[in-house]
Amino acid sequence: MSNLQRLRESRGYSTHDLAKKIDVDVERLIAWEEAAENISNQELSSLAYFFGVSSEDLRDSLKEQEVTLTSNDHYISANRSNNDGFWGHFGILLKGQEFSKWFPITLGAANQVSSVMRSISFKEEWMVVETLNNRVLVLKPASIARLWLLDDGQDQPEEDWNIPIDGYSGQPGEFYKGLEEYCDDSCEWGEDGVSEYVMDKVDEFTDAHDLGEVEVKKMVLETHIYNLQGVEFSHYVNELNLAEIVSGIELGIPDLIFDMSNDSYDLYIPSDEICLINMP
Repeated sequence: MSNLQRLRESRGYSTHDLAKKIDVDVERLIAWEEAAENISNQELSSLAYFFGVSSEDLRDSLKEQEVTLTSNDHYISANRSNNDGFWGHFGILLKGQEFSKWFPITLGAANQVSSVMRSISFKEEWMVVETLNNRVLVLKPASIARLWLLDDGQDQPEEDWNIPIDGYSGQPGEFYKGLEEYCDDSCEWGEDGVSEYVMDKVDEFTDAHDLGEVEVKKMVLETHIYNLQGVEFSHYVNELNLAEIVSGIELGIPDLIFDMSNDSYDLYIPSDEICLINMP
């Protein structure tokens, strides 16, 4: 049995059902299950969106590689050991702010947060959390007013519940690639990277929320930096600089000064002045 067939059956779909969902011939889908190399980039993009993952992770999985498929489908439906799905929400209340910021997260992320919170040993310790709405959160828990872990079965806090516009459980990884392509024709995915099926979903989303290219670019590419008082500063940061911040924290050697520079100007912020970085 191929990995694609296992993935399809784990979600409870017949070949006929799945083919209808993504608008391909059943024969074509059967050919994919027999040989994953028959899937084009565009077709893989549509499949990835449907399964709630990114096309890169899906391709690796179909090649028999060991990869965790992070999906915005509920984790209960992701019943294979290497699947991680939507669990609930991570809430962050910053000092000086009235309302929490809420982010959809997977079961794996929830377990990670719980583990870190139980083992934090010093005030300046940082934590990195990946969300299901295409964000990476770099935060200093000891400098946050309140942190919530709210699973899907719990009631939401009264008068402190405002989920992001991209949905209760976020969107598939492929959707955010489509948003990047929507606001930047020269983005790295290229003209064959995101399927028309996915771009139709992006168009539906932007129309429903009355979003133009400027608003979408801010949503998917802008970094939000919060100081210890909860005051926000937002701008575009070079991806390499953001990656270096995350890798340094994960290795236990965070910089004393965070490089927030971009192609227009250099910007450096002392890490002890920051409590949260919300980055794409």
